[in-house]
Amino acid sequence: MKNCFLRALIPICLAALLAGCSSSRQKAAVGVGGLHPSPASVVIGYDEAGSPVYSESSASVPGSNRMRAWKASLSIDADNAEQAVTRALAAAAASGGYLESRSDDTWSGTSLKLRIPAAALESVIGSIEALGTVTARHVESEDVTDQYLDTDARLKNKLVLRERLRNLLDQATEVRDILAIETELNRVQGDIDSMTARIKSLQGRVEFAALNLTIRQTEPKKILGPLGWVFRGLFWGVEKLFVIRDPDSEPGALPAYAPASAVPPPPAPPPASSGPADMLRYSVQEGDSLEIISRLFVLSPDDIRRANPALEGREVSPGEILFIPPSSP
Repeated sequence: MKNCFLRALIPICLAALLAGCSSSRQKAAVGVGGLHPSPASVVIGYDEAGSPVYSESSASVPGSNRMRAWKASLSIDADNAEQAVTRALAAAAASGGYLESRSDDTWSGTSLKLRIPAAALESVIGSIEALGTVTARHVESEDVTDQYLDTDARLKNKLVLRERLRNLLDQATEVRDILAIETELNRVQGDIDSMTARIKSLQGRVEFAALNLTIRQTEPKKILGPLGWVFRGLFWGVEKLFVIRDPDSEPGALPAYAPASAVPPPPAPPPASSGPADMLRYSVQEGDSLEIISRLFVLSPDDIRRANPALEGREVSPGEILFIPPSSP
């Protein structure tokens, strides 16, 4: 008779516990308004009745009543990448943070995943930005309050269910009943372990922001050799064959769509050299020299000087008009 009573009691208890789960979730939702402890409180354990025990420390960002998980990414170029990495790790440690993972690559630089206390995230980012040139910066946050409250409510119900299953296991005598209760008890214990880990993970994300930091070595400035200057002059000459002057590139020039009233009057060019009217006229550009212009028109510098007597003893000036004699066949 007692065994029959137990077999009939188990499904009734399970049904009642499932109904209690729904009721507890509703209470958790209402509790946000003031009955439930602040979401910023941290669950540090559970009492004998299965109720969560909260600490007094706030796990959220100061000035917020919600639980927010902060995440940031930062990329910088530094003249001394190794020294910048050392200082970045020191800044994280000084704030109470720690290094979670590190990756070093010849081409992409050093990648660090740091955990920084949420309250110190902005100050740490500012300290790291001063180590080099910032190439990318992104900061975002995620509100995990609802996830935390939902998991907390379900965990409390699972703890109560586990306690009742243990009581039923103590009263069971039939092997079949014992096996059924132990199977259910193992499943409930697995859910409790999973939810406990979930709560700890949410608390860790809220208390410590994730900072993904990439530090690259600044590439040294290249100095052209003799062949480099030759090819640079060659490319410049090819460009001049297609474009003699780009108005938008001149100092003080306005875009082509600028209104006429906004265009300042052009500066007066230097006096043009006198020469025959049948010669080609060339306006000296910024960066031109007599040597470059002579190579452009397949002439010698002396040929251009003879056609422009005003160049005697001096170099050409931007905006100056030169007479270009025909090249010898």
